[in-house]
Amino acid sequence: MSDNRDLEKKILKALQKHQAAKLHKARLIFSIIAGLFVTIILSKCQFYSPPNQQNTKQDNTFNFPMSFCGDRSVGGTGTWYPVYVDYSESNLREIRQLYCCDAAYEGSVNKILVASFYNRSKAEQFVAMLKTKKFGSAYIGSGIKITTSGTPSQNNCK
Repeated sequence: MSDNRDLEKKILKALQKHQAAKLHKARLIFSIIAGLFVTIILSKCQFYSPPNQQNTKQDNTFNFPMSFCGDRSVGGTGTWYPVYVDYSESNLREIRQLYCCDAAYEGSVNKILVASFYNRSKAEQFVAMLKTKKFGSAYIGSGIKITTSGTPSQNNCK
């Protein structure tokens, strides 16, 4: 009888060890899956940047609406970089009301001339801002060498 009891105890211990090993494996697998899940979530958070952070900076740089967009000329000869947007009456109206009062239809290219800049990097920044404002067709035209007189400071739009 004692032998049977010893045998039962040994079998019970063996079963407990076997179940503990299975439980340990299950915990290990769960830990690995949970760790991967947390890693994926955290990696997504690292690449998140608040929307419009850069756009706000650009908008503040240009301080819209403006009566005159682009660089003012002090006179003389220089290379100008025109900024264009696809023409439509609604685009022209919206640009004039919300951004650049002096924007004009340029019939020779069937585009809206929104602004012109001496500084190409300012033109690039301006185009990037326009693209965030639903004007995805905005682009910089070819640099044009022009001799100008000074740009008047008056506001012709109001």
